[in-house]
Amino acid sequence: MSLTEYVADYVMNLEHEDIPESVQRTVKEHILDGYGLALRGCEVEGHAKMRRYAERVSCEGEVQVLGTSLRSSAEVAATGHPRKPMSREHLEAKFFECAELAVSRERAQRVADMTWDLEKLKQMGELHKTLSG
Repeated sequence: MSLTEYVADYVMNLEHEDIPESVQRTVKEHILDGYGLALRGCEVEGHAKMRRYAERVSCEGEVQVLGTSLRSSAEVAATGHPRKPMSREHLEAKFFECAELAVSRERAQRVADMTWDLEKLKQMGELHKTLSG
């Protein structure tokens, strides 16, 4: 069994009790963000979406948005950093924007709800099955 297969098997059979309480919120955030990014990865225009976001929040700031002439405040640029985590609302908005071209809004909502309620799942594989349809 390869390392990738081992990790995939472990994750698919992971139960809520296996996740320490101290990391549950962070796990939920990363799972939702990761699924959103994976779904967006199905599309080529990911960078264009990020640029449109940067244009909405652009200002005469101190940092340049990579690959553009746009500038932003360091505070906006740092959103998502462990010292400045995204709010639940911001994270969900990012997830839904990423997911919109790959899955229905209803399925995306189910994935988001399941992610926030991970402790109710018997196995993490349930979340993957819901996402993959």
